[in-house]
Amino acid sequence: MTKRRLNKIRDADATKRKFLDAIGTILTQQGFSAIRTNNIARLLGKDKNLIRYHFGSLNGLLKTYIQDKDYWKPFFERFRFSDNPDAKEIEALFVGLMQENFKVFSANEEMQKIIHWQISEASALMRSISDERELEGDKLLKMATPYFRESGVNFKAIIALLLGGSYFMVLQHKAINGVICGIDLNSEKDRGNVLVAIEKIIEWSWQYAENNVNDKLQSTEKMTYEFEQLEKLSESLLKDATDPTAFSELEKELKRLERVLLKQLLELSNETQISNFLQVNLYRMGEICDSHFDPNSEGNEVAQAILNLMDHLTSQVEPLLPDTMSLPKLFCKQQSLAYQDKWQFLKNWLQKIGIDEQLLLITGLPFEQFTHDGKMRWHNYKYLKKFEKVFEELGEELPQDNYQLMHLLIGLGFNHVRFENYCTKAFVAKIDGLAGAEAKSILKTERTRLFQVNLYTKMVFDQDRKPVDEALAKWIDATIKGLADRPKEIQLNPLKLKTRLTAMQLALFEKTLYAHGFYDEPNLDVFSEKIACNFSTKGQDVLSAPSVKSKMYTKDVSAIKPLEPMVAAVLEDLRSFMG
Repeated sequence: MTKRRLNKIRDADATKRKFLDAIGTILTQQGFSAIRTNNIARLLGKDKNLIRYHFGSLNGLLKTYIQDKDYWKPFFERFRFSDNPDAKEIEALFVGLMQENFKVFSANEEMQKIIHWQISEASALMRSISDERELEGDKLLKMATPYFRESGVNFKAIIALLLGGSYFMVLQHKAINGVICGIDLNSEKDRGNVLVAIEKIIEWSWQYAENNVNDKLQSTEKMTYEFEQLEKLSESLLKDATDPTAFSELEKELKRLERVLLKQLLELSNETQISNFLQVNLYRMGEICDSHFDPNSEGNEVAQAILNLMDHLTSQVEPLLPDTMSLPKLFCKQQSLAYQDKWQFLKNWLQKIGIDEQLLLITGLPFEQFTHDGKMRWHNYKYLKKFEKVFEELGEELPQDNYQLMHLLIGLGFNHVRFENYCTKAFVAKIDGLAGAEAKSILKTERTRLFQVNLYTKMVFDQDRKPVDEALAKWIDATIKGLADRPKEIQLNPLKLKTRLTAMQLALFEKTLYAHGFYDEPNLDVFSEKIACNFSTKGQDVLSAPSVKSKMYTKDVSAIKPLEPMVAAVLEDLRSFMG
């Protein structure tokens, strides 16, 4: 490389560094809102086109600057695990990582400004940089995940709180130079106390997770022994359901098992342990119960005996039952029959007051979907109980029309996809044919009403879908935006003729009339404009002139054929007037 070439590279590097330093100066002195191309060029006394030359764009300059200042990249390179890290090594790494973040962030003013920028303003650039950081961080978090599985502890949430807490403490201290919860970051002692707290929080989370996992394993091992005799008797009865001795022994075993389970339940000290205990043991009992269930049998004696034990056990701690717990098929059959009767009574009442048949079918879904097919969970039953109870408590104050019932279901968190579709169609019907401003006003009122609905429960019907009020609000927002983007011609002619023809049939028919001298228009372009302005067609309120003109020459027989009998009938009427 020649000396001249080397100097040119050095000059380019020096220029780039000046631009990067200028970003830091503006950011710390004026804030991120002042980072503009002209400001940077003015500060350096250089041509702003140099930014594009060296960095491609202002965004390219900003990305280079942030990557240059972001200490997380060297963190991820420095904080690495050995080939086979154990729990202690992983725990120690996260302690070191979180402590180092607090120390470095406290001393790095430019990084403070970057993070402040990141949390204050939506930016595709900041999002992309944050996503890159998250990808690297996730590699470390995945190493910890197996140690927290089934422990009731979400380690990612703990790290997120430590990270966010560190950022907030430093940023607030920088802004007001005051104390936070009695902690003064000007004090070396207080900063040291924060580092100790970070260490202890991570240490406690690992200890808690370890204890819970061990408790669960011990409970599972202990109950494996306790269930052995029950499973033997169950297998014997599956071979010969009429064996009275085996059934008598099973009843004795269930009573013994009940005493053991209740004793162990009382010894548990926290909600997580109780929930884990119930999930493990009720699952075992549920499997045995289902193995004896016959949907066509009236008795189901063995399944009923096991179900009685499960009922007694859960009645003491019902609020702690896991939502995902499978329900025994016999229990589902009994409850579904009871709720079918309740639904029939409610359905008759709603039919009497004239509720729309489609909304009626939708309202019955929580009752109809509660079956004994093995897919029902505790959440399904809890929701159905609340759903039915609200209707029962309302009594004579039940909704008197479709609109009232719709809002009652919203208040019940009924987020079934069919109900959401019904609501959106109801909103569309309300604004059908209205001008844009009036339609937007009605939709905004509906949006406000969504969040004023009387809430009867915080539960939702489908845990995998958004709450119904959020989903409908999002739909309304998108529809309002669509109304704002509509072409003005939508609102120009409130006296449009509504035809039952499709756009293709209308264009063909009107072109035929034009060709036979029915209209006195200068050309087809003008004629197409007038058709688009004065007609709305089947399934299409808004027509465009180019689209109308393009359809005038269709050869589609399926579009042409329905016109023939209509035109023939008109011709017949005309002939009748001629005698």
